[in-house]
Order: sequence, then C-alpha cells, then structure tokens
Amino acid sequence: MHHDCRRKVGFVPHMTIVLGAALVASACSDSRNAAAQPTASSDTDALATNLRPVLSMHDVMTHVFQYSADNVWRRQGRIYTTDAVVSLFPKDEEEWEEAEEASATLAELTNVLLLPTRMPDDKIWAGFVDELRQASIEAMQSAEAHAEESFFHAGGRIQAACEACHDRYLAAAR
Repeated sequence: MHHDCRRKVGFVPHMTIVLGAALVASACSDSRNAAAQPTASSDTDALATNLRPVLSMHDVMTHVFQYSADNVWRRQGRIYTTDAVVSLFPKDEEEWEEAEEASATLAELTNVLLLPTRMPDDKIWAGFVDELRQASIEAMQSAEAHAEESFFHAGGRIQAACEACHDRYLAAAR
C-alpha cells in the first residue's frame, strides 16, 4: 500500500535508532528470562479461551465477508449501454487506494475463518479459505498496480472461491 506513515504521524527518524537499540538489547538479555515466557501452546490456549464470537457463521458471511467482497466488486467491470461504455474501475489514485484497501481487508479477514471457533473439522475448508485469500491478494496487488484486467480477473476468482465453498457448506447446512 502507498501510505506514507512518516507524513501522517510525524515520524521521527531518530526513533529508528532508539527502537533498533531496544531490539538489540532485548535480544541480548539474560537467557533466564526465556524460561519465564509463556510457551506458544499456552498462548494458543489462552487465545482460544478468550475468543467469543459475536455473530453466527451465517451473519459473519453476510455482514462481514459479503460486505467486504462487495467493496471489491463494486469497483470492477463495465456497464454497456446503447450510448456508451461506463467503467466501474477506479478513476484516480484515491479510488485505486480504496480498491486496494478493500482487497487487503478481504484477504486479512480470511484468518477469521481459520479460528478454532469458526473452522469446521474438515481439511477442505482450509483450501477454500486459502483460495479466497490468494484471490484477494491478487486483487490487492492488481489494484496497487492499477491493472484493470487482472483486478477484474481476481474479482472473478474471489466469486468462484466463495461459490465453491457455499456449494459444499451452505448446501450441507440446509
């Protein structure tokens, strides 16, 4: 993404040196501290214990994923009329940035589907999630490059990933 954090938050170049020194100091700290650190397993157990889904899976799909995917798709394609062809693709840098952000949001949201409280006991699920993630990343990269055709293609992959998953799991839920 094209965000310039230095401009937006008043980045101070000297902070890089301070943060770098802090990282070196922490890496060189006494190894006895490592024994007091929680293990990855206990961190995972604590995370799983603290997860409290707010929405049903159906509501996650309709209110979170559909909303996010729509924010990608509404920026794709062309409308053909008898008088003209109207492009739905972003028209300026700001609109392309919004398309990139929508795609990035969808890609990151796929992690929600892999949470233990959301994921069915089925290895096929993870494959569908990965396809959605990869298609969303493709859309994000295409938007960053302002590449209309590959952005459109990625939107089609997002649709196909959603439909394939729905064909398997939504039909089973009915």
